[in-house]
Amino acid sequence: MSILNLNSQQTKKIIFNKKIKDKLAKTLVISFAWLFSICFIGLVVFIIIRSIPGFEAYGLKNIFWSKNFNLADYAAGSSVWFPLAITLLVSFGAIIIAAPIGIKTATFIKFRIKNKRLQKFFRVTILALAGIPSVIFGLFAIQSLGPAISFVFHIDTVQNITTSMFMLAFIIIPTIISLTLSTYDGIDMRLIENGIGMGSSYTRSIYKIFKKEARGGIIIAIIIALGRAIGETMAISMILSDQGYQNIFGTGFLQIMHSALRPLGAVISANMFAENGGEGLRGLLYVYGIVLFVAIMILNGLVTYLTRKRSKKTYAWFIKLEKSLAYIVCFIPDQLKILYEKITHRSQYKLHVNNLDNLNNYITDRIQNRKLKRLYTIHKLFFESLAFMVAFAFLAWISLDILVNGIKAINLPTSTVVAYTKNTTGQATINTLIIIIVAILIGLPFSLFVAIYINEYAKNKWPKKVLLFFIDSFGSTPSIIFGMFGLVIFIEIFGFTSMGNIGKSLLAGALTITLVVLPTFTRSIQQSLKAVPMSIRENAYGLGCSKWETIVKLVLPQAKKGIISAIVLTIGRIVAETAPLYLTAGLSSAQSITILNPGQTLTTRIYAQLYENNTNIAHNVMYESAFITLWLVIALIIIAHVIVPYFEFIKHDIKKWFKILKNYLRAPYMRDIKVFKPQIYQKHLYLTHNQAKIMGYNESVNKVAKIGLKLYEIRYVDDEQIQKELLKVRG
Repeated sequence: MSILNLNSQQTKKIIFNKKIKDKLAKTLVISFAWLFSICFIGLVVFIIIRSIPGFEAYGLKNIFWSKNFNLADYAAGSSVWFPLAITLLVSFGAIIIAAPIGIKTATFIKFRIKNKRLQKFFRVTILALAGIPSVIFGLFAIQSLGPAISFVFHIDTVQNITTSMFMLAFIIIPTIISLTLSTYDGIDMRLIENGIGMGSSYTRSIYKIFKKEARGGIIIAIIIALGRAIGETMAISMILSDQGYQNIFGTGFLQIMHSALRPLGAVISANMFAENGGEGLRGLLYVYGIVLFVAIMILNGLVTYLTRKRSKKTYAWFIKLEKSLAYIVCFIPDQLKILYEKITHRSQYKLHVNNLDNLNNYITDRIQNRKLKRLYTIHKLFFESLAFMVAFAFLAWISLDILVNGIKAINLPTSTVVAYTKNTTGQATINTLIIIIVAILIGLPFSLFVAIYINEYAKNKWPKKVLLFFIDSFGSTPSIIFGMFGLVIFIEIFGFTSMGNIGKSLLAGALTITLVVLPTFTRSIQQSLKAVPMSIRENAYGLGCSKWETIVKLVLPQAKKGIISAIVLTIGRIVAETAPLYLTAGLSSAQSITILNPGQTLTTRIYAQLYENNTNIAHNVMYESAFITLWLVIALIIIAHVIVPYFEFIKHDIKKWFKILKNYLRAPYMRDIKVFKPQIYQKHLYLTHNQAKIMGYNESVNKVAKIGLKLYEIRYVDDEQIQKELLKVRG
């Protein structure tokens, strides 16, 4: 009876402990979720508060209703609409170039490349292009793309809006391709089979049935890419440097395209540390930050709204928006298609607005004409192939440019790749690694707990939707805004530098970059947790496991691959960032590497060379830094998409290899192979107990023997049974 009572008490104690752990764990993850929400709200409130001196100094009228732009004179007017107009011009121009290329390339990869391994190779290659830091694109635009654009369009300088438009297009093409491919992957391929079964061709089924179903996702991909284009700062800052808006705007559209007028983000970054700027100018830049933030939030809200279920059926304007965007994006390809069709196929039936008698015959002729069907396939395949070649030719161009010039720069006597003193590429590499380590150590637990709350604990739809909106809004916020936030909070208020609140530091940069990567880090981990089947949780609950035990012991191990991939991709994002680090970690390094000292990273080192007087030195430093960064990005992409998916197999092979090596080093060596050759079969050596005794082998210890350069697993048998065993295994 006492045993039963004792067991009952133990059971109650175990259940009580489980409940306590569950409550503590739930409280912990909810706390992190609330902390994330507070960070987002704090960022918004902070920007508004810091913008007050700007409103006071310049006045609401001079900011929003003025026709002048002069940052030095408070009363002259500093209209936000000039740089915002350039931002929209460059961004929409980039979308017009990038959208057709990106969508056609995604279609080619998905439907024309049948080999799965080759398809995966191109997908990973696109991700590699997406991971290249924007400052490398800026460097490439100045050195290679810009001269080509200037030659084609007869522009006097490489630093112009046309060049920046093409550069920005190539920056966002990978985003459009990857998001379009994700949309395609989520649609049932049987739609194409159904179309073919109804008599349609393969190509027509893709465009008339499959792509129609994917249109909503494609539009969302374009809007997200547009947000990326609007938020891009540092690459644009490397090309556009003029603020004489009034002098250029009255001269015509062509002169604007040939000018180097700065967009809004570039104006903020260029004037943040202006020598003649005071609190009023800094406040005005925060006002500009609010405008940029609101523009991105509108796009983000539009994406959230459009992804709601039944929005397409409920609101007619959604369909109009789809058609309008499709018309703009596809206008040139459609006109070329019509022209091509008119040249190559002439119907025997003529139509006119006043004579529609032949309408049925005309439609029948179009449907039945095999030449026209082939023409449709040929022209679609031609533009897909052309887009694919353009996208990957650009990738090859930028990669070869960085590799060739990078190798030249590294082999020069002035190269500082292996030097670790002040303002060297070696020190910049170490600084980059320090920021990565600090950001991951802080960001991983934070993101993990928030992701666990969203996926495992948030049952109420309203708080979950609000938190997801905060995460997505946080994620789409331009990184220059985070840099402004980090500059004030971590440096001017908390003074996380060796010089108090007037310096820069790696710690401030790492904390700022942590805020930048938190949203995507959290979303990636949450998607990994979501991919774990619900049946695993249900089975665990049925066996008496608590919620927290189930998460820790079952869900997290199942999501391990996804979490590792999220870490690797987050490291790639950290490597690629420039704007937040430019404002918080600085553009120059201290003599010694400490976390409270300022320090260049690889990307800010590239940007810092714009202020170098010796152009030859700047050119070489840019390329050697870009070379190291490119290889680092490629290594991360390979780890995320080649090594991580086969992590368990690789781990098993490594363990097996270490075991073989360990056995080889410890195994006794048999010199006379002739004596034991008859007792060897495949990888096994059959020894009798008597032979083992003579050679001094301990049967419980010596399991492997070394004969020549090979290892053999020892199997001990009775003296009388050895021949029978050998005959048995040899058949």
